[in-house]
Amino acid sequence: MPDLWFEAADFCFQNGMDAEGTDMLKQGIEANPESCLLAFKRGDQLEITTASEQDRSKRGTLVREPYDKLLDALYDLITKAKVKEAQDIAQIEEKFAEEGMQPTGRGNDEEEEEDESHESKAKTAAKAAEIETAKKTHGEHIRLLSKTISYAWIALMRAMRRIQGKGKPGEIAGSRQIFADARKRGRITSDVYIASALIEYHCYKDPAATKIFERGAKLFPEDENFALEYLKHLIDINDVTNARAVFETTVRRLASNPENVAKAKPIFAFLHEYESRYGDLTQIISLEKRMRELFPEDPTLQQFSHRYSGPLFDPTSAQFIISPTQTRLKQDVPLEEFHSRQESPAGPVYLSPKRAFPVDDLDDDFRPRKFMRAESPLKGAAGRRLDQKRGHQANGSGANNVGQARAPAQAQPLPRDIVYLLSIIPPASTYDSVRFIPENMVNLLRQVDIPSSVSQLRPPIHNPTGAGRPQYGGR
Repeated sequence: MPDLWFEAADFCFQNGMDAEGTDMLKQGIEANPESCLLAFKRGDQLEITTASEQDRSKRGTLVREPYDKLLDALYDLITKAKVKEAQDIAQIEEKFAEEGMQPTGRGNDEEEEEDESHESKAKTAAKAAEIETAKKTHGEHIRLLSKTISYAWIALMRAMRRIQGKGKPGEIAGSRQIFADARKRGRITSDVYIASALIEYHCYKDPAATKIFERGAKLFPEDENFALEYLKHLIDINDVTNARAVFETTVRRLASNPENVAKAKPIFAFLHEYESRYGDLTQIISLEKRMRELFPEDPTLQQFSHRYSGPLFDPTSAQFIISPTQTRLKQDVPLEEFHSRQESPAGPVYLSPKRAFPVDDLDDDFRPRKFMRAESPLKGAAGRRLDQKRGHQANGSGANNVGQARAPAQAQPLPRDIVYLLSIIPPASTYDSVRFIPENMVNLLRQVDIPSSVSQLRPPIHNPTGAGRPQYGGR
């Protein structure tokens, strides 16, 4: 396990045991020569311990040693993988060849010849499928090794840049010589070209960065990650014209193959973000139209909101469901009006000449209290007599109370907490449990004998029939 070797060596270095840590790394590399973890740690340690070396060429040779061993081990693995792939394919072909040589024991009539033809085609298809599976399996393994080799070259390139700079032809290697060695040895991905170009741009502002990207675009025409980094570089150097040209060339090439259409999505997303921030609205709308044609499964809302969103916040997704006005307590009737209605004297009540409706008087105590409803108008002579009577009473009371009317005192509003409590109390119609009779409750409270001191407390009376439960009001 390379992790155990790494942790043991790191513990030694942190506690002043450099010699023991170096031995741990050497032993770990011998046991795991293909481990990038141990090789990179060994390279960093050599770069630190040789900081006092004035000869940059000699120092570079010392630091490069663990990287070279790692690269040799990885290239050996690729060679072994290729040999293993060839052996597996040869075994598959040999197996199907032996099956084809076995006698079938059939005659030479036309039906048997037709069956043999179908069987031969089936074997050929099965053979091709097995060979394709073997190539695919080994291909995935080789691609993983190529990716690892590329990042090992990148690590060595960065280390040489720190020690020797970009280098000088004929004098010192530097990062450029490492890039040349990587291309010469082969089995590298586009990541090496990207890393070399970005080193040239960020560290030296050298135009060679653009040339490296141009060369990589020819070698990796369908690599969406390389095209994306190329676009970012052109935007960084403010070469928007060439950036749009590279974009059009790349997306057209990818869109021409239905299998590569999905690869164009990150490239479209990057240019859409750039155009949304710094481009023209017409170009934004045209770009979104092309995106909807190529990626119909993407929602239009997502494309539109992407114009205005940032890495950390999307204002179009913010929904203020509860506004400040909705957080206020709802009151159907103002509190002052409610008190004024309670304190206002009730008007005279007139008995209707209509016949009363018979009700059951036995359950009046258990019947819920009813609200008084408005009077219904009477028709005919009875209604006219009642209206005349009301008019006379109103005129008489108005004449007696002229100048004596006094404005009622304005009631104080209830505290906010009480108003809130009243607003959350459920209505009486929702209560379906036992209902107390108000009259009996009042009588009970009247009959309760509350002692004024502890000495007046009477001991409880034992009641065997009540099972220890007190009896109130005979119930």
